[in-house]
Amino acid sequence: MDGLLRCSRCGQMLSDDRFSPDKRNTGRRGRESRCKACHTQQINEYRYANNIRRPLSEAKDSAPYLGVYVAERVLSKYFDNIIKMPYGNPGYDFVCGKGFKIDAKSACLQYQRGHSPRWKFNINRNKVADHFLCLGFDDRDHLSPKKIWLIPGAEISHHVNISISSTSHRFDKYERPIDKVIACCNAMKSED
Repeated sequence: MDGLLRCSRCGQMLSDDRFSPDKRNTGRRGRESRCKACHTQQINEYRYANNIRRPLSEAKDSAPYLGVYVAERVLSKYFDNIIKMPYGNPGYDFVCGKGFKIDAKSACLQYQRGHSPRWKFNINRNKVADHFLCLGFDDRDHLSPKKIWLIPGAEISHHVNISISSTSHRFDKYERPIDKVIACCNAMKSED
């Protein structure tokens, strides 16, 4: 049973990658006490019980706002000839004209003392996507795009997340021009 944890909500024994990281919880190998599925279910139950429903365009404090409302809208305008998958599609968000499955990821620049600023993209060991389109913003208040990378899935799909430093050159070969993304973001800001 090495590598397994019991979910405090459903009681199932699951592999520890089915639990979100929690640096405060050292007794559970740095993992949350509830599995990811139960955590999501509990949040949805709370929202339903408290009648919390708001359009994504108003949920600026939520992860889906940046990932779905902003990034996916921008990226669907950035590329020609794509098919956008429905929200919640497992593994990828778009299929490009060449048939590649593309998972769009977004992050705001994070600052930690002693480290250069970086973007952290959640990959979640996604082996379905052929490519990851990672869009790095400055912050949630301004949402100005700073960098965009199109990274092959084989390069990063084995990671839970990747960190790209603002001064790193590791992913330079995958960087794409940002000018069209900036234009799309500016158009979206004027719509809202």
